[in-house]
Amino acid sequence: MRKVSLKTGLRAVFYALTALVMSVCLAEPINLTVFVNAPEISGEGGIIERGQEKVVLAEGSEGKAGPGKITNLTSNQYYTIEEWGENPTPNTRGSVKFVTANGGRADDLTGIGRLTGNEIKELTNNNTYMVRAAELLPADGITILPSTSTSIVDGKITLPHGSTAMIFPIAFDIGYNFVKIPVSPPAPTGYTPTLDPFSGNITLESAGTTDYIFYNDTSIQFYVLTVTIVPPPELTITITPYTHGTDKAYVFSPSDKSFTFAEATASTGLNINVAVVPNPYDTGTFGWYYGDTQVSTNATLTTAGIKAAITNFDFSVAGNYPFIFKGEIGGVVYASTFTIIIEAQP
Repeated sequence: MRKVSLKTGLRAVFYALTALVMSVCLAEPINLTVFVNAPEISGEGGIIERGQEKVVLAEGSEGKAGPGKITNLTSNQYYTIEEWGENPTPNTRGSVKFVTANGGRADDLTGIGRLTGNEIKELTNNNTYMVRAAELLPADGITILPSTSTSIVDGKITLPHGSTAMIFPIAFDIGYNFVKIPVSPPAPTGYTPTLDPFSGNITLESAGTTDYIFYNDTSIQFYVLTVTIVPPPELTITITPYTHGTDKAYVFSPSDKSFTFAEATASTGLNINVAVVPNPYDTGTFGWYYGDTQVSTNATLTTAGIKAAITNFDFSVAGNYPFIFKGEIGGVVYASTFTIIIEAQP
């Protein structure tokens, strides 16, 4: 039997293994795009990201450090972000900015917004950051005007229509500024809130849901309060005419009318201008009454006359308000009622 040299044998084994490897590669080629895009390669925490530089998070910061960004934040939350350079000196103050809705940074509180995603972008790798979420405003000692038993729960409060202001404890009003951020209905495009120094009370919006953001630059305290005002009532005007047998019968002109809340509370007033047609009454014997109070000495009922005669009369409060027209003909008193019915929205 012929002997095979060691060199020849090794060469044969090498050729065989090469053929085997080539056959496998040809049967199952590697797709470079699939390989690069695989989560373990280019995904969050993958080989590529692990090799990149990242930002540095201070102890206690919200979020997760990433390359040029901070992720894992909560959508619809308000944040501040404090920045230092590389290797900051302990116990020093950084530069505080306010996170915008799109994850950017604003120099002052007027640029803050509810975060629409979950990350803050365009940061500097190796710099140190502290991200703070707005705390829920404490409820202790806050007074609502007009007085209401409604209280703040989890940083939110729903108030009845007509609520005008909130008064805060004296200890809370030192060093704070605040802004109002409309939530519902949302702010118009290009809206920039006004930065106001906090003096212990805030004037509430008349309707909708509004976020009030409070910030103290000295203590870096940061709060949010969400206030919802119950929608105002719609106003419906109806009448119930009085007829005196077969004698004098008459109608109001107009016989009915409806107003929206906005129309009713506009600077021009409700402007109910109702005349009795025809007006056959004896001169000096007729006029409009609310209960025992005369609000007009002629056939016309107006908002101005009502408010002049009745202190603090408020057409924005739901209820029935009957106004009676009285007049005499030959010593006989006739009367008819025009009832204003103010109904809350369904």
